[in-house]
Amino acid sequence: MKHGMGLRQMMEPGYGRNLEFDERSRGYGIARLANLDRPLRSMYWRSPIVLNQGGASSCVGCAWAHELAAVPAEVQGIEYRFAERLYEMGKERDSWDGTDYDGTSVLAVAKALVDLGYIGGYRWAFGIEQVCGALAYEGPVVVGVPWHRDMEQVDGNGYVRATGETVAHHAVLLEQIYVPRERITLLNSWGSSWGNHGRAYISFDDLSKLLGDKGEACIPIDRNEEKLTVE
Repeated sequence: MKHGMGLRQMMEPGYGRNLEFDERSRGYGIARLANLDRPLRSMYWRSPIVLNQGGASSCVGCAWAHELAAVPAEVQGIEYRFAERLYEMGKERDSWDGTDYDGTSVLAVAKALVDLGYIGGYRWAFGIEQVCGALAYEGPVVVGVPWHRDMEQVDGNGYVRATGETVAHHAVLLEQIYVPRERITLLNSWGSSWGNHGRAYISFDDLSKLLGDKGEACIPIDRNEEKLTVE
């Protein structure tokens, strides 16, 4: 049987990233397709929407929905119900039996997007250098990472800090890299009242720490430029 994140009280933030890694993914790294050796540049792939999963375990569906809505593809008409649909489709494609559990994996929803025809495939970034290179030149990046207690709130400088106990595993969208301050902007799925309109900064160092602790980073390829509206 499959296990997820467990039931949560509605007043608590929702998570929902379940850990699933296919060793074959190591042969599908973004570095094989992209020139990530170029000097880093600052870049912003802004999403025009901020979803709110409430206490649900649909973070992976929300992260991928944010990615579709963001520059460069900008799929129109995305609302939370679409993210919820992606979440349910992920549960039908991940590696556990049935669907009566909380959460799904980053990989499973990537598969769903291929099946729906929004993207032709996806690649993985391994480590902070590849994540930064992908953000600088390829597009926004969906990450699944452990979520620490001190990441539930944004500090006075707009940052989440990877300190405190690990409370769950979560998926968010990385949409901006700002090289001079070695920081990345993440878009969460806890509504626009969280952080700065749903966003927070995370340092290169903290993101590297999270990626090294069962983290993952996925980048879509071959975006379908003829499918830019939700069906």
